[in-house]
Amino acid sequence: MILNWIKIFIYHLKQNKLFSFLNVLGLSIGIASVIFAILYWNDEQSYDAWNPNKENVFLVANQMSENTFWASSSAPIGAAIKEKCSEVASYCYLSGNYESDLIRFKNKKVQSSKIVLAQKNFFEFFPFEFIEGNQKSALPDENSISLSEDLALQLFGKETALGKEVLFQNKKLIVRGVYK
Repeated sequence: MILNWIKIFIYHLKQNKLFSFLNVLGLSIGIASVIFAILYWNDEQSYDAWNPNKENVFLVANQMSENTFWASSSAPIGAAIKEKCSEVASYCYLSGNYESDLIRFKNKKVQSSKIVLAQKNFFEFFPFEFIEGNQKSALPDENSISLSEDLALQLFGKETALGKEVLFQNKKLIVRGVYK
């Protein structure tokens, strides 16, 4: 019986070549579209997947025009929102864009393209795992810096980075933490 169905299928393919081609083409486009939609959805869902606090961390966006939104705000907005909305427990400012600059340690210069200037409570919102130091002591003042594991390895090699002084934008900063 199956052999008979295969013969009928081949017969119809030969008789209706254009129709068969269009059916296969439509099916292929449909399957490819579903695959791309799933890949896009997975990518969109993965941005904050690493953060256990993702349900409680929000970005304030400003509507500049009907179709234009900016993910940046003025400094007083955090305190104002916390005052007006009892649901807001805390807020954290950080520079909106990654900066790219040199970080110097003695004679070593390392170009880093993912530098974020942030408040001292940054690691409460984004709980990176620390290799050296901890979240609470990572940014105690404006003369502190926390480095990624890769950047610390480039600057200090196998030595401990904690307590060392680096130069960033002609400002001396003390390394208070190294995170993964």
